[in-house]
Amino acid sequence: MKQLNKKSITAIIVVVIIGVIGTMYFTGRNSKIPQADKNIVVRTIDNLTGKTERENKKVEEEKKKKEEEKRKQEEANKVNQDKNFTEKVKKENGILDGQVYTQGDYVCGTMLIKENSISQEEVKKLAEKYANELKAKYKNKKVNVQAVQNGKNLANITK
Repeated sequence: MKQLNKKSITAIIVVVIIGVIGTMYFTGRNSKIPQADKNIVVRTIDNLTGKTERENKKVEEEKKKKEEEKRKQEEANKVNQDKNFTEKVKKENGILDGQVYTQGDYVCGTMLIKENSISQEEVKKLAEKYANELKAKYKNKKVNVQAVQNGKNLANITK
């Protein structure tokens, strides 16, 4: 019984000392605690509480950074149609359908040519025209314009 009381009293004293030093450390009154003692206190508190507040903040910051990087990557990979150019392409003579869109560092133009409507040479000129116009508008992006008729690629212009 006497031994149990000594152990209990020792444990209580240790907890009180750690509590007082920990309180001083976390409330900013730690200027009077030598650095070596601070490290011991911090390690002891870390051992008792598991993850520290600093570790939690670091993990949270890393998580936010990864989420931001993921959001930026998703934004870069998002397909955005250039409605003005798409309408312009669709109005061209001999074009059945078409689309102009951006994705990341690329601008793509597609043209579906009506059967027997314009010659292959005219298709290439039209594709070249739009490739040049798109490159003028999107200077810092790679441009690709393709024209297809009956499943056959008649033009594939890259700038």
